[in-house]
Amino acid sequence: MKKNILNLTLASLLALSFSACNEADFLSKTNPNTPTDEGFWDYPQNVDQALCTIYAPIRNQSEGYYGAHTHYLTMTSRGDDVFLIPNEDGDIKFYSTFTNTANMDPGIWGDLYKGIQRANMVISNLQSGEIEWEKPELKQQYLSEAYGMRGMYYFLLASNYGAVPLHLEPVVNPEDTYIASSPEETVWKQVEDDFIEAAKYLPVERAASERQRISKGMALAYLGKTYVFQKKYAEAKEVLGQLLQSPYNYDLVEDPLENFHKDNKFNKESVYEIDYVNELGGTGTWGGDDANASMGMNLPTYLGPEGTGAWFKMAPASEALREFIKEPRPEGSDSKFDKRMYATFYFNQNEVGDNKPYDNPYDKTFAELWETPSKGKLNRDPEHSYMTNPKADNGVQFLALGKKYTNFFGGDNDAMYTPSNRSNSLRVFRFAEVLLLHAEACAMTNDLAGANADLQRIRNRAGLAPKDFSAMSQDAVMKEIEHQNFLEFCMEGHRFYQLKRYYTAAEIKQHFIDCGKVGGENFAEKYFYYPISEGERNNNPKIEQNPLWK
Repeated sequence: MKKNILNLTLASLLALSFSACNEADFLSKTNPNTPTDEGFWDYPQNVDQALCTIYAPIRNQSEGYYGAHTHYLTMTSRGDDVFLIPNEDGDIKFYSTFTNTANMDPGIWGDLYKGIQRANMVISNLQSGEIEWEKPELKQQYLSEAYGMRGMYYFLLASNYGAVPLHLEPVVNPEDTYIASSPEETVWKQVEDDFIEAAKYLPVERAASERQRISKGMALAYLGKTYVFQKKYAEAKEVLGQLLQSPYNYDLVEDPLENFHKDNKFNKESVYEIDYVNELGGTGTWGGDDANASMGMNLPTYLGPEGTGAWFKMAPASEALREFIKEPRPEGSDSKFDKRMYATFYFNQNEVGDNKPYDNPYDKTFAELWETPSKGKLNRDPEHSYMTNPKADNGVQFLALGKKYTNFFGGDNDAMYTPSNRSNSLRVFRFAEVLLLHAEACAMTNDLAGANADLQRIRNRAGLAPKDFSAMSQDAVMKEIEHQNFLEFCMEGHRFYQLKRYYTAAEIKQHFIDCGKVGGENFAEKYFYYPISEGERNNNPKIEQNPLWK
């Protein structure tokens, strides 16, 4: 089962959906139902294999939604927590500096609709099946799994595009493709409905052999997040609160670094993660949706420091360092700074008065990582990359390189062409996020004691001093929640979506200018969303551009 989810090489299963790269590919002359011979959907093993294909569009390690080459860099670089290395990866710089045009697309639209088409085929055929299954509860579980994956795809579409076409049935004929976008609030309602259906019959826990598949906890976590994104805080509090008690056993791991180590995948903090393995899967190292698609993770190649086998595409922003050093740990702690800082960055800790020894990853001192290889790229724009970094109490300037999703544990970041370096997993949803979403829902429903309890768990794991937020103002508690979100998910692609929820476009623009984000002065309300590309609008005459982009 695990290998099928990862590789998806069965040609007959891949034929269950369109394999090209945009919604217009629904117009393919090949009937998508060709492999669905009579009785195909009446056999659990066939449905099980069909479900596997739904996962592929988000796990493509280079070109998919979380692909290193396309959207992981794109979504992460829009925040104020990272600095994109200049003159590196094509169109990503336009999204990072808010200079992309209405005719550009980050390449995720087609992948998301591909996943939706596959989910719709499973849902439609299971609902119309006439043969009674020997285990009807398994059929219900499979339906819930398809609903959950469709819900996630529409969640990502709503988050990134707003109003989009809602396809709830498999597209078979060309005319079925031509539908107008539904309002954003309608799309969000569909996301809610899908996750509610998913939570009905998904298992609370997965067997070890199926841990890559979504669970009831994942469905509830995304449902709660969907409510928070819409400011439906009472509903969010109730749903997310379920994950804090039995039968769920989620908890925070003791050391934040454990969440990014290849040997600690699917730990007690994992709500949903995309697994990768060392097996190459064929000759292709750039990913894809066929027999040559690699099953490995390429992020270390993109995120690791120069001189470690990596391409070094981004670095921590000065704003990230400023946030991390705001609150040192109590006197007598085994490190000076927040424990998450050591999971997020390599930095010159021995020079800034830290009492925690530097662990010499890659058998190199920080100076050896910084001075010759990495600094060379950063010097393309030193004013924005490190010259404005804060200084320690001793006057030494902080210098930092990214650590999350690098092979800090293995000594080599060449994950593109060395299969043995690509076996980590992407932690898409962690219990830390559940706690912070629940804290926000509590704070916004005036349950400051509840928010305080969640914040204490986050702060305790980080090694910070106890602090009582239950007697503070709602605004003060929300500021702490935002701050903890920044630190917890720094360089993981969360920050831009948090800013979008908390502030107006004018406020974000001013903040970007104040913190020195490259291109921050270009920010405007339309950049809350990606535009619908010209190609999609030409292929679907009923779809309209987002009004902000007209």
